[in-house]
Amino acid sequence: MEIEINKGNFGQRIETFLNNLTKTPVTLLFKLIRKKKITVNNKKTEPGYRLQIGDKILISTNIQPKIIRKNNPNDLKLSEIILEEKEDFYIINKPKGLASQGGINTENNLVKMCENHNEDCRIVHRLDQETTGLMIIAKNIVNARKIGEMFLNQKVKKAYLTVLCGALKNIKTVKNPIENKEAQTIFYPIENKQDFTLCLAIPYTGRKHQIRIHANDINHPLFGEKRYNNCPGKIMLHSLFLQLTNNNQVFQTPIPNEFNKCFNINKNKILEIFLTLKDL
Repeated sequence: MEIEINKGNFGQRIETFLNNLTKTPVTLLFKLIRKKKITVNNKKTEPGYRLQIGDKILISTNIQPKIIRKNNPNDLKLSEIILEEKEDFYIINKPKGLASQGGINTENNLVKMCENHNEDCRIVHRLDQETTGLMIIAKNIVNARKIGEMFLNQKVKKAYLTVLCGALKNIKTVKNPIENKEAQTIFYPIENKQDFTLCLAIPYTGRKHQIRIHANDINHPLFGEKRYNNCPGKIMLHSLFLQLTNNNQVFQTPIPNEFNKCFNINKNKILEIFLTLKDL
């Protein structure tokens, strides 16, 4: 199989690109790259290589795509949703419907998946069950504490793609406290379509339901919001970018189809906004 890289895939890590394309686990892709079963421009490459326009990826082995049962997160394994593996942690792409922790109506959850993958793995932050996208999973308790401190000290910058009700025309900074605790969110409108706004939401603090509460505070609740408003549809909230500010590592995840069906999205432009937007 030969794949030529175009503008839309420029800058992606090779294993991330192939994981999204073939659903092959990242750990297996690492092995295939090291064994020269996957090459770029007929030359050996390395895990983490950033794709360039015109690159030709040659896969000289049969890759059997994994089947992710998107409608049944109870069947998932952690290895199926790992995007990148680092020395101290994993970056995962959490699907819709998967709970971070156990609950009354949940059979599977990230805590259980971590235990099944490696009993030392720990989650260090949470996403709501219907929120999708990037999360960090620490490989052990020591790294969990270290990464947890980074979150507490605001050394982890996150950005979420979402759809707001109403046409938000200008950047909004919300600093309303949540449960008597400091909270700050920036809402950056990307595109208005009819009476909805594709928006980049950047929470500078990590309060529960922060984006949802602050969006409601500016009278632009999330599409599908039922807890704090009564908006139609299902919530579209996706953890798109994550930056570790101590070394400026930036991680990203593919944009879900539900967003692409509704808006003309230039991901590189949104990434540029995320990297240049400062605390207001």
